[in-house]
Amino acid sequence: MSEDSIKLTRQQLYERVWAEPMSKLALQFGLSDVGLKKICRKHQIPTPPIGHWAKIEFGKPSPQPELSRIDEEDLQEIRLFRRQFDKPATSSVPVPDIKINEKLVRPHELVTLSRQKLRNAEPGYRDRGLQSVHNEECLGITVSKKSLTRALRLVDALIKYWESTGGTVSTGKPGTRFSRGEDTVELCLTEQTRRHEIPNRYSCSYQYEATGKLTFNIDSWGDGLRRTWSDGKKQRLEDVLGKVALQLDVWLDDFRVRQLDRECEKRQE
Repeated sequence: MSEDSIKLTRQQLYERVWAEPMSKLALQFGLSDVGLKKICRKHQIPTPPIGHWAKIEFGKPSPQPELSRIDEEDLQEIRLFRRQFDKPATSSVPVPDIKINEKLVRPHELVTLSRQKLRNAEPGYRDRGLQSVHNEECLGITVSKKSLTRALRLVDALIKYWESTGGTVSTGKPGTRFSRGEDTVELCLTEQTRRHEIPNRYSCSYQYEATGKLTFNIDSWGDGLRRTWSDGKKQRLEDVLGKVALQLDVWLDDFRVRQLDRECEKRQE
């Protein structure tokens, strides 16, 4: 990874952001489009609104505001501390075919350690009657006792694949953390429940029924990134486990880009 800087005037950057989409221009500066937009906002440079380039493509008018004059000398020149990094190539990587054993054979050590904890866990109201461990390190699994073996098989296959590609896996309180180097994303596996109302004389209470339908959920924030996969009428998590693994890398790439944006913003300040 190398580093250099680019110097631009407000007028020059203004002309460039209105000459091509920011998503393409940002890559030339080693930024994301969000990071570039923040720099434009700081230097009071108007940027194309959503739908601008689509209107231009179809020959429709899309007004371009003029660049306002400002008195602050420190905002007249923009110095971009460019970080050149490999563009994530996960979009071109084929979806891996992750095989899942019909039985839990030679499970990963994290699966073995978590299995006993989850079996002994007392279903609580907070978990809607499902098995989960909150106060000690355990895989991020919250399911019924009936679905526990299937859940462990899914997570076991995913962990083994991830480690075969050079990644590492650890547990939190609770949570399953998939890492590459210092970058980590947390994945949870939960079971959907159905709520039944139980009326009584003065009020009503609720009882929850496990449905057997499981959901993978990435426990983080990512703008526009997919974070959930669920059992459906036709889809089973076993069929999309490779897509889940691929998306974990997409999230890690997004974390790195956002970190580079933050580093660039600090340099700008």
